[in-house]
Amino acid sequence: MTEKRITGTDDGALREIAADRGEMPHVTVVVPSTSLPSERQTNEIRLKNAIAEADAQLRTLGLDDRRRAAVLGPLIEARDGGTFWPEEPLDGGLAAYTKGSGLNRIALPQRPRELTVVGWRFHLKPVLEAQGLTGPFSLLAISQNDVRLFAGDHGDHRGLRPLDLAGRAPRSLEESAGHDLTEPNLQHHAGHRGSAEAIYHSHGGGKDDVTPELKRFLREVDRAVQDLLPARESPLVLAGVESLLALYRQVSDLPGILEDELHGNVEHLSTAELHERARELVERRHMQDDREAAAVLADAVGSGSATDSTDEALLAALEGRVSEIVVAGDREDWGYVDEGAHEVRHRDELPREDLLDRAAVETWLHGGRVRVLPAEDLPGERLVYASLRY
Repeated sequence: MTEKRITGTDDGALREIAADRGEMPHVTVVVPSTSLPSERQTNEIRLKNAIAEADAQLRTLGLDDRRRAAVLGPLIEARDGGTFWPEEPLDGGLAAYTKGSGLNRIALPQRPRELTVVGWRFHLKPVLEAQGLTGPFSLLAISQNDVRLFAGDHGDHRGLRPLDLAGRAPRSLEESAGHDLTEPNLQHHAGHRGSAEAIYHSHGGGKDDVTPELKRFLREVDRAVQDLLPARESPLVLAGVESLLALYRQVSDLPGILEDELHGNVEHLSTAELHERARELVERRHMQDDREAAAVLADAVGSGSATDSTDEALLAALEGRVSEIVVAGDREDWGYVDEGAHEVRHRDELPREDLLDRAAVETWLHGGRVRVLPAEDLPGERLVYASLRY
């Protein structure tokens, strides 16, 4: 294992971590972090406490001072050398993995629970949760005077990347209309979001009814957007005056447009502000999709195609029979797998592993989909739901 930082989307590196098993104790440290300068000391305290907890668990396993120092060496060196945390401020968390021969660190976009796990494999549930939250999205900021399109990623804190609309779409209603058109004072009458009854009138200049010009303008914008999007189904966040966004929904058939929008005059917002607000909406969309998936699986329990049993889900995952699994991210079910007997044992004593984590990791390694939710969002007070291939 090399000493490096990796991303939650680095599939090869994650598979290497997930497949790393053996008799040498594996240490997983998950710590939340804050980007506020006034609270940086809190990050260091959390890290110090996590290392102390790992040391205590290693002691419980019977390791003497020399062996514990060897296992924790990479963590302690990174902490003391000031290299544990990323150079850029991190408002989320960090998962760190070591067994004494190196250190891997993965930045997390979500704020995780503090957790230290010592066992014979690494704990990846926080990273799998981050994978579910990350992914590309786009943001379209529309006003009559300006149109901006951006590409972003929920897990990337570096911000939005502008996409060039030049030559593809008009940048304003006036440019689209092709004649002098004063800024209309729009009034939105009768109708709701997306309603065909939405009528726009101008007062104090311009045409009596600019709805046709607006629709033509927005259709031209939509054609350019569809050409530039990475995929039609990828999330698209709309930003602007609500009435104008409602009209855009009338002319666009993109399935990825989020229901939630950023309302108001967005021309004065920086890309950093737009990114942060858009990330919140995309995360809300992902979590809603996960809750709906959990509800579907819960309804299927008892039919033979799904289970809410940790033991059954884990054994099926080991055999590659789980196509989709939803697990609680803020709870653990401690135990281990008796490989010889092909049975799941539950216990709190070390050595142990989180059986929910093991089921999620095995599902992911065998090509299944993993969703991680707070326990309170899973139906029926269960900690796992799994869809069985056969």
